Amino acid sequence: MEDPVLCEWVASFCAPACMSSMWNMCAISLNRYVLICKPHLYPTIYTVKSSIACCLFIWLLAHLLCMPNHIGWGQNRFNQEYYLCSFDMVTHTYGIFYIMTGVIIPLVGVLFGYTAIFLKVRSVKMQIRQHQKSLATKTTTTETTTGVNDAAAEVKKKRPQKPGFTVDDVKLAKTLFAAFLVFLICWYGI
Repeated sequence: MEDPVLCEWVASFCAPACMSSMWNMCAISLNRYVLICKPHLYPTIYTVKSSIACCLFIWLLAHLLCMPNHIGWGQNRFNQEYYLCSFDMVTHTYGIFYIMTGVIIPLVGVLFGYTAIFLKVRSVKMQIRQHQKSLATKTTTTETTTGVNDAAAEVKKKRPQKPGFTVDDVKLAKTLFAAFLVFLICWYGI
């Protein structure tokens, strides 16, 4: 790019936008975590004002984390390989800082949020299965004494559930993994 001022402006908006998208993904996963795993806290934490403040904070944070590039730690320049203006990837220390604060830390938040959701859903499903099993056992005992044959007899005939992962657990894990994989592919451009 022949105009270094334009390149500086483009990079000054592009790098924080990329970083804020990662932090927004983190905020969304933590929002879902609170909603699903800590529903009693959700109305207190996520009001309209706090949600707007969170979005503004993420944009401010992204611009502040890109500030060292403007005060001498690194510089913005046109990258011939990717055909874009961004921070200079030759300055490895700033590149490591950018990747850590703009990718790795938010990625850990995303992994935490969705892993906690998966474990919570799995735990609730196991509790429901145990409750259904106790109801089926109670109904089967009543059937035996009264001689009534109903749907509980069908439950008794079914194969008992083994503790551990079920087909639904595997489907949920695959869905979360697929969403995470698509996210990584889109972000890294694989």
